[in-house]
Amino acid sequence: MKLLFLLPFLFFCENLLSQNTNKEIDLSKNWEYRFESSTQSIATNVSDVESLKDWKTIENPNNPEGKNNSTIVWFRKEIPDLKNISNPTLFFDISKTCVVYLDDLKLYSFGEIGKNRWDGWKTAMLPISKNTAKFLYIKMYSTSHNIGFHTIKIGNHADLYQTLFKKELSSFIIGCFYAIIGVLTFAFFLTQSHQKLALSFSSFCFFSGIYLLSNVHPISSFYVKSTIFWPFAMYSSLYLLPVFGISFAEEMIGRGRFSISRVLLLSHLVFAIVSLFISFFEFVHLESTLPYYQLLLLATVVVHLSRISYHVRKGNTEAKIFSIGVACYVVVALFDLVMAVYTNTTIQGILQWGVALFLFSLVIILHKRFSDILRQIKAHTAELENKVQERTKELNDSLSIIKKDLILAKKIQTNILPADLDKLKNIKIQSLYSPMSEVGGDIFDVSEVKKNVIRIFVADATGHGVQGALITMAIKGEYESLKWVIQNPEELLEILNREFYMKYRSLNSFFSCILVDIDLQFQTLSYVSAGHPDQVYLQKNQKILLSKTGKLVGMLKNSEYSKKDYSFQKNDRLFLFSDGMYEEFNSEGVVFGEERLHELFLKKENLEKMPKTIINALHSFLCSSKFQDDLTLLCIEFQD
Repeated sequence: MKLLFLLPFLFFCENLLSQNTNKEIDLSKNWEYRFESSTQSIATNVSDVESLKDWKTIENPNNPEGKNNSTIVWFRKEIPDLKNISNPTLFFDISKTCVVYLDDLKLYSFGEIGKNRWDGWKTAMLPISKNTAKFLYIKMYSTSHNIGFHTIKIGNHADLYQTLFKKELSSFIIGCFYAIIGVLTFAFFLTQSHQKLALSFSSFCFFSGIYLLSNVHPISSFYVKSTIFWPFAMYSSLYLLPVFGISFAEEMIGRGRFSISRVLLLSHLVFAIVSLFISFFEFVHLESTLPYYQLLLLATVVVHLSRISYHVRKGNTEAKIFSIGVACYVVVALFDLVMAVYTNTTIQGILQWGVALFLFSLVIILHKRFSDILRQIKAHTAELENKVQERTKELNDSLSIIKKDLILAKKIQTNILPADLDKLKNIKIQSLYSPMSEVGGDIFDVSEVKKNVIRIFVADATGHGVQGALITMAIKGEYESLKWVIQNPEELLEILNREFYMKYRSLNSFFSCILVDIDLQFQTLSYVSAGHPDQVYLQKNQKILLSKTGKLVGMLKNSEYSKKDYSFQKNDRLFLFSDGMYEEFNSEGVVFGEERLHELFLKKENLEKMPKTIINALHSFLCSSKFQDDLTLLCIEFQD
C-alpha cells in the first residue's frame, strides 16, 4: 500500500509524455443534423437525405433537440483540406449503432440499425483518401434518450495512436496500479491479516483498477476485439464498488441502526447481479440500468455521509479521514456519471483522481488500524514475556524441588535394593540396575530366608519414572510382609496377587515377576513366574528357558501359579532380568532382541565382568540412542 505514494511521480511522467505537437483536425464542433420521423427511414442512404432542406446546425453533436420519438438521426460535416496530413485517418469514439459515409460511399458500420440491441462501444480508426469526399455523414440509431457522439478527428494514423495512448496513459497506469495493489493486499489478507478490513480494501482497489482499465480505449478497443466485453467489465466493477466500500465502512463504524448498512450492501449486490444477468440475455440494455444505479448510489451516499458525520462529531479520527475520502470520490464519481450520461462519452477524465484520493484515505485508515494492532501486540507481547518470566521462575523453583525429591527418591530406591551380595556363601551374584530416569519401575530382592535357602525376587511394574517407582514401593511393601512367612513360592505369589489386586485395582496397575528359591544344601532351584519374560538357566552350557507359570500379578483377583524344579551343579549359571534388557531399539528401529542377549549369556565370560560386557553391547548397538526402558540383570553362578 505504500506504493500509492508513487502516484505523483507517475502523473508527472504522464504529463511529460502528453505534450504533443502532432497536427490533428478536430471535427467535434459545428455539425448539421436531422431526425428521421418514419420507421421506413431505416433503409435510407445519403442520396435520400443530402438534398433535403431540414438540416439544422448544432455545436456539439450530442443529444440534439427535436428527437421526440425518433430513433434515427443523421449528422453531417464538411471535410476540411487534408493536404497537410499524411496517411489521413478518421478517428471517432462511439457507443451507438451507426453507419459512416464519405459522401455516398459507405465507410464503416457498427451494430445493426433497427435492432433494439446494445452492442457496447467502439473506438474506430478508419483510413481515408485526401480530397476524395466533401462531406462526412453519420447515420445513428438509438432507442434511448441519449444519441450522438463526442470525440471525432482526422489526423495521421501513427499520430492518432500516439495521442490516444498519451491521453489514456494515466488511467492505464493507475488502473494497473490499483489492480496490483488489490491482488497484493488480498494475498496479505489470506496469508497474514485475515481481517475483513483488508479484504474490503483489496476488493475495492482491484475493481477500481478494472473500472479504469475498461475505460482505456487503446486496450478495450484495439487489443480486445469484443465490443461488449469491456462495457460489462466496466459496469460490473462500477456496480460492485459500493459493495466493498460499504463493507469497509461497516468494519470501521458498524452497521448502524436496523443494520441499514447491511441492507444497502445487499441491495447493491443484488442490483449488480440482476442488472448484469438481464443485460447479458438482452432483456434490457446494460447502459439503461445506470440511472437506477445512480439513485441507489445516491441513497447510499446520503445514508453513509450522515452516519459518518455522526461519528465525526463524536471525534472518531477514522471517520474524519473516511469522510474526506468519500467526499472526494463522490464529487468526482457524480461528475463522471453526469458526463457519461449527458455528453455520451466513455472516455473519463478525472475519475482516477477521485479514486486515488479515496484509496489514499483508506490506506491511512488501514495504516492507523494496523499500527494500533501492532501496538497492542507489542503491549501484549511484553506482558506475555513478563508472565513467561514469572512462570519460568516458578517452574524452575518447582523443578528444583522436584529434582531434590527425585534425588531423595533415587537414594531410597537404591537403598532398598540388596547389598553385600558377595557375602553369600556357595553362590556368586552380580547385579545391574539402571533406571531409564532417576527412578524406575524395576525392583529385585535377594534374601536368605532360612539357612542355605536363597530367595530371589525380580519384578517389572507397568510404567516408568515416578509412576513405576511408586508401584515398586507398593510391591516391595507387600512382598516384604510375605517372603519370611510363606514357604512355598507358588503360594506366596497367589497371596501377593490377591493382596495387590484388592488394594491397587483402582489404579489399573499390574506387574510381572519371577520368584526363585535356591537350596544350596540339596542343590535345587524352584521358580514361579507370573507373566515374566523367559529367563535363562545354563546347565552344563545347555540353555534352559524358565518360562512363565501364571498370569501377571494384579490382573485377576484369584490367579493360580505352578512351581517348577531343577537341580544344579557347580559352575551352572542363572540369568534373571527384566524385558528392558532386550527391548531396546536403535535409530533404525531394529530391536536388540532376546537372541543377542542369550548369545552374550553363552559366552564364557568372567561373572564379575558379565554385567559390564552386556551393558557395553547395548550401548554399541544403540549408538547415540538412549535406553527406552529400565534395565535389571542378575547374573548368578553356583559354587561348591
